[in-house]
Amino acid sequence: MMYRYNEFDERRVVIYARVSTEHEAQISALSNQLEWYQQYLDHHPEWNLIDRYIDEGITGTSAEKRPGFTQMIEDAKAHKFDLIITREVSRFARNTEETLHFTKMLRRIGVEVFFINDNIKTFDGDGELRLTIMASIAQDESRKTSIRVKSGQQISMKRACSTATAISSAMTEWRKSWRATKSRWILISIPYKLKRYVGYSICTLRDTD
Repeated sequence: MMYRYNEFDERRVVIYARVSTEHEAQISALSNQLEWYQQYLDHHPEWNLIDRYIDEGITGTSAEKRPGFTQMIEDAKAHKFDLIITREVSRFARNTEETLHFTKMLRRIGVEVFFINDNIKTFDGDGELRLTIMASIAQDESRKTSIRVKSGQQISMKRACSTATAISSAMTEWRKSWRATKSRWILISIPYKLKRYVGYSICTLRDTD
């Protein structure tokens, strides 16, 4: 069955929003997203907002890992709304197969998806073709992001190990100097070496005996 809506028809609308990390800046970005959606809805008085579905700190590569998305699909099957608005394809999914699977399923039950920034409406004649292209781009970007994150983690681990080794060596050298001199004011060369590795000032150390 084909569904068609005119531009100014009354619609029962829901919002789907997602951020992919629990970092504070991203959660703040979510509140900004919701405010942006509200401003967009204000320009469409014919749209009746039914609900908001939100996934926070969850990857977009699999629908199974997104409870908000899963609940939205269940409510769509129950015919609680007929239009989903989301900011862009990458917010909806970063897996081309799942994107097409869900948009086709939603279309069969009379639910349209409008990707606002991509200006894609799934009921349009060329909607599926354009959606396939954008979903493929989103999936590739997700893959590249994953590679960058893993690479960054490996570099951080190597730096942490290198720093720990340098500090251990410096402290060993300092203890040898302290045992050799037993002076009231201990040589400060080692603390300054530590400063180079850990990034903060270390006061002159003194023997408390």
